[in-house]
Amino acid sequence: MIEKKGHQDLTLSDIAEKAGVSRSLASLALRGEPGVAPEKRARILEVAAELNYRPNPIARKLASRAPETLGVVVGRIVNPYVAMLVQAIDVAARRADKDVVLAINAYPVEEARSAVQRLLAHRVAGIIIVDAMLSDDDVRAISTRVPVVYVGRQLSSLEIDTVSTDNVLGATMAVEHLLNLGHTAIIHIDGGNGDGATRRRAGYSEAMQRAGLNPRVYAADYSIDAGARATAELLAKNVPVTAIFAANDLVAIGAMNEIRRRGLSIPNDIAVIGYDDMPLAGSETVSLTTIRQLVDQIAEGSIETLLRRIDDSSQPVRKQLISPVLVVRRSTVSDQGN
Repeated sequence: MIEKKGHQDLTLSDIAEKAGVSRSLASLALRGEPGVAPEKRARILEVAAELNYRPNPIARKLASRAPETLGVVVGRIVNPYVAMLVQAIDVAARRADKDVVLAINAYPVEEARSAVQRLLAHRVAGIIIVDAMLSDDDVRAISTRVPVVYVGRQLSSLEIDTVSTDNVLGATMAVEHLLNLGHTAIIHIDGGNGDGATRRRAGYSEAMQRAGLNPRVYAADYSIDAGARATAELLAKNVPVTAIFAANDLVAIGAMNEIRRRGLSIPNDIAVIGYDDMPLAGSETVSLTTIRQLVDQIAEGSIETLLRRIDDSSQPVRKQLISPVLVVRRSTVSDQGN
């Protein structure tokens, strides 16, 4: 006979024994899941109420497949935009009453694959991939294990849910802003071969060609040093330039540092526009005109899409493109306030 205990000492096995059912049936009934006969469910709930049983949420989570836990794989958390986005994803998950397990620094590809395996070992219900160096085949393989949403790449060839900024539109907005200010010698310093950088480069080239101008692209990556090196190269060659569209804010800051190091004025000699709108971009010192990625919308979209996929795996694949916003500051317009 079970002695009446305090609710902190009671276990699910105690409830099952007193109700005369299996532990698994008691668990199903207490979680409100189907598959329990009405009379047995009523008996189990009656026993739980009589004994003042309250399930331990930590123990329940460890004993289950943790369906309320979502995994997030992050490539390079040192990128301020990525850090900002991951924070927004965590906030959106908590709003949906879900926990998040992070696997950061999933770079290069071997580390990214290892990070995914660690999340799968935690039995997460689904995975959001952010800025991780994973191939299409890697992503496809992960999606056979758990629902997946890729944030930042459109993955056109895969039947995988994605959420990303419309990078072609963003680049077009940047070029058109500079054109409207009278610039024609506009150079793009790109961000490498990733999906986002590729689409920004394409948007820049298309906008320049529509304006009857020749695109000029300098290779770089998403870093301050790369932006400075590319700017030093083009200035050393006396390349005609009155404006630089940088692939992201880090590249833009590198370009601005090099321009000022050479005694030139921003924006009077060379205007600079970035991409992302990381927190530093809006500071009084930097005051960088940029294309703002709407991280809260991206985060909400990724969580909502993943939960939708977890609830119903037969839903049509969703490819979300979120329009960015132009934010004008003093790096392109000298009398522009913050």
